[in-house]
Amino acid sequence: MPSPYYTAILSGFSTSTPGIYVDRPAPALTILVPSQTAADLRVEYGATSAGPYGALVRQDGSGVAYSAWSGSAPATAVVPHVGTPYARLTTGATMTTTVSYTILVTRAYP
Repeated sequence: MPSPYYTAILSGFSTSTPGIYVDRPAPALTILVPSQTAADLRVEYGATSAGPYGALVRQDGSGVAYSAWSGSAPATAVVPHVGTPYARLTTGATMTTTVSYTILVTRAYP
């Protein structure tokens, strides 16, 4: 299914449900972040829809997870790489309300 993709992190959880399947080719993703509990927003990729999932890490070799957004206010977050077609969102804190996200495939303008 081409973008947009929709997912949510339910109240009391820190991982999105459902995960999404990103059609190829998808060079980057844009996440429309609504108001949420202040926390890091990260993307995890899996080998299959059942996982296991691993966090996208920074390219600097530090092994630190890439944070697409950190805060509570609405934002537009860019994820520079799509690791596999199977993705989900995670946060560094449990959400206090259900938060819905829209994810778009991003391509550079020619």
